[in-house]
Amino acid sequence: MKKLFLRILPAAVLCAVLGAGLCGCGNLPSPDTGDADDRDWSIGNTSISDPVENLAVKWVDGTVTVGCHDGDDILVEETCNKPLTEETTLHWRLDGTTLHVEYGTPGPRVSLTSLNKQLTVLLPKSCALGSAAVSVSSGDVFLEDLQADQLALSASSGSVSAACQADSVAISASSGDITVECKAKTVSISTSSGFITLAQKGAAESVSLDTSSGDITAVLDRAARLEADTSSGFIDVTAADLEDASFHSSSGSMTLRSGTCPRKLTVDTSSGDVTVAVPDTPGFTARIDTSSGDFDSGIALSKNGDTYSCGDGSGSFQIDTSSGNVKLLNAA
Repeated sequence: MKKLFLRILPAAVLCAVLGAGLCGCGNLPSPDTGDADDRDWSIGNTSISDPVENLAVKWVDGTVTVGCHDGDDILVEETCNKPLTEETTLHWRLDGTTLHVEYGTPGPRVSLTSLNKQLTVLLPKSCALGSAAVSVSSGDVFLEDLQADQLALSASSGSVSAACQADSVAISASSGDITVECKAKTVSISTSSGFITLAQKGAAESVSLDTSSGDITAVLDRAARLEADTSSGFIDVTAADLEDASFHSSSGSMTLRSGTCPRKLTVDTSSGDVTVAVPDTPGFTARIDTSSGDFDSGIALSKNGDTYSCGDGSGSFQIDTSSGNVKLLNAA
């Protein structure tokens, strides 16, 4: 990687950029970064050619976009339609090979006004990070073609949209939809109130999708383990290859289409229909329990009490619904 040179705007240019913001705008909160000396931080938009292996962004309100460009430097830029002071202008620093970007002066502060600042961080297309962490208190997060070993995104109030490649992806939102297209070994996505949409490429060891109130839609290439949980909403999963899957919905329908017969499948819904479409080979043993609803199968089954089997019976299916119909379809 290239040797780095830190490019800092000359003082005269920086003053010109910030001059309009020297009139009062009130203090805003910025996440506490500990006891780092204020002199370690630089202020304002910048271009960095130093090697950066990790990225940490903490933002208060407004949109955060992390993407790629054709250049060799890392570009950090904020825009705001309100005047900014030195305190309310973005701060950044390099700690070794970790780039920190903060909403304003680092440290605990009192919120007086909302600035709704927009942050854009552009990385060279060839840049693959060790870790990337983006946290936004109130605003949306957009990731475009990011590569990292570890990726963590969070939005307290706002939606998240991410296209990425990583070993580990962890995304959470307190209130907002999450849309992800990724290639990762482990994927964990959760939102308290919002929809989850996932397109997973390649082979994943585990995928976890959880929303308290919202629908879950997922298209998977390969997953050794899948967990999908929603308190109120439907679950719709299409997988080319799925080994072990668990689905839970307190109120909502559940549909699974798999190109292979899972080794293990557990479905539990209090109120909603269940549709499972899988090949009939090598086979499975299914225990079906519906308190109020019908069971229908497009797969030839042998029956023993409430247990059904086909093929060699090696797969283990447990399907429970308190109120809803259960349907098995042959996906072969």
